Amino acid sequence: FRLYEVCETMTNLYLMMEYAPGGELFTRLNSQGPYEEREAKSIFVQVTSAVEYMHDNKFVHRDLKAENVFFSTPDIVKVGDFGFATQVAAQDQQLNTFCGSPPYAAPELFQDDHYYGYSVDIWALGILLYFMLTSTMPFKGQTVTAIKNSILEGSFLVPEFLSYDSNELIKGVLQRQPAYRWTLKKVGYSIFIY
Repeated sequence: FRLYEVCETMTNLYLMMEYAPGGELFTRLNSQGPYEEREAKSIFVQVTSAVEYMHDNKFVHRDLKAENVFFSTPDIVKVGDFGFATQVAAQDQQLNTFCGSPPYAAPELFQDDHYYGYSVDIWALGILLYFMLTSTMPFKGQTVTAIKNSILEGSFLVPEFLSYDSNELIKGVLQRQPAYRWTLKKVGYSIFIY
């Protein structure tokens, strides 16, 4: 989103940003249910392209989720809320601050003192795609601790109604070990994207 103006008062900071008249992806999924794969693919490609742009410019978002994807038109989405974003010197720079929302958090955020930001964003893309296609989360729990344990356990079911191609992509980016997690380049070449 474009930042147009910043105004500061004695007690508040106001950011005047681009308006997204279509609202959040999260609200749309909750009101209308999951997307067909063709529709989800269009949104996923746009979000992935935005993340690729961020990473190419050495920024990590660290809070990718449906609540931070906004419709500027019925067919065009933009990624917003860069409150947890940070600049990195290199792809392999380790970060150490837990950021983001637990349902979208990669396992390494819960178990390691340090993590690679690019891998955390890629994990969140997998959660986002799963959510767009099913309107549910792959890792469930009533509390943050239960969600954390589910993520660390690493087992989730991909519904049978999803295609082999979407199943393959989801499983590729939701690899528990960051070293085995698909890169954005591999995501871009996946059959689901083509």
